[in-house]
Amino acid sequence: MTHTDYTNKRISPQHPATRLMKFCAVSLASSLDKQALENKLSFQAEQEIDKLKSGMRILEVISALAPLIGLLGTVLGMIDSFQSLQQAGSKVDPAMLSGGISQALITTAAGLIVAIPTTAAWHYLDSLTTRQHASIEHLLTEYLSLPMIKAKFL
Repeated sequence: MTHTDYTNKRISPQHPATRLMKFCAVSLASSLDKQALENKLSFQAEQEIDKLKSGMRILEVISALAPLIGLLGTVLGMIDSFQSLQQAGSKVDPAMLSGGISQALITTAAGLIVAIPTTAAWHYLDSLTTRQHASIEHLLTEYLSLPMIKAKFL
């Protein structure tokens, strides 16, 4: 999003660019030198990006843990199957094994059912925040190159 886009469109007050532009306006009125202003605005831009990414950590954790929980269920199911096999001794019946194997497959599937869409959602949101980060950095660069901003530091 460029400065022109920002001024020509109605943007939500909750949008990171809106909050950053308000911060820019307030900062411009301060008596900071150019380097201090740039540092302050860069820090604020990073704060906005951190806000965007704050809810994504839980998706990352879920997408990493779900397959492990499924794997744990698989291991427990196989342990159950082998214990049934051991208890049966020489009278092995395939039906005795099916409960544990079924548990193993169900938990594996459940872990994957949770992990796959969660991972896809995390990657999608990560790409959005990456684009938003680039947009905010571009907006900040444009703002600092505006004639009225440059004139303040002459």
